Amino acid sequence: MSAPTLRINPVSPEPELIKQAAEALTLGQIVVIPTDTVYGIAQLASPTADPEELKKIKERPGEKNIPLLVASLADLEHYSTELPAYAKELAAQHWPGGLTLVVRASKAMPPQFIGEDGSVALRMPACNIALALMEAAEAPLACSSANISGKPPATAFAELDPLLAERVSLIVDGGGLSGGVPSTVICCLNKQPKLLRPGAVRVKS
Repeated sequence: MSAPTLRINPVSPEPELIKQAAEALTLGQIVVIPTDTVYGIAQLASPTADPEELKKIKERPGEKNIPLLVASLADLEHYSTELPAYAKELAAQHWPGGLTLVVRASKAMPPQFIGEDGSVALRMPACNIALALMEAAEAPLACSSANISGKPPATAFAELDPLLAERVSLIVDGGGLSGGVPSTVICCLNKQPKLLRPGAVRVKS
């Protein structure tokens, strides 16, 4: 049986519906949400959260870390340390948008969301619903594409995998998404940026 669905206006999200979805996230539940690229499966990146629950729903290999959505440019500096100047410039140019930055995590990031190399992948989405959820829940969201690993991501509510829809606690329907392309991923751990995955944003070399 599919999880309950909340239909939220993507242009002007209704505060009472955002509050309902944010409460589910705060309780530790796994929620499908729209982003500016594809639909995502999300959980609150809180100290008590277990990212293995999200990976299990997606059937995602355990060694792969879940990227995080953040609500502002200020969050980039809050959740990272030893941040190169070029990383700040990339965020200023392309956030909110389809650019994920792999940075060295600060102590503010719950350790279970930090990779073995001390890194975390952060992105500020150009999505009113996702931003409103993070503002209401007062924390970043661990978020991966809403699909079983190896299958295509969903760009509309109707495209969600029925099996995945049965495994989550709530689905936020934000309508069709204009993005459809996963984010570009850039490593910012060294003196020079390194493209890890081409995607929604074209970045000059």
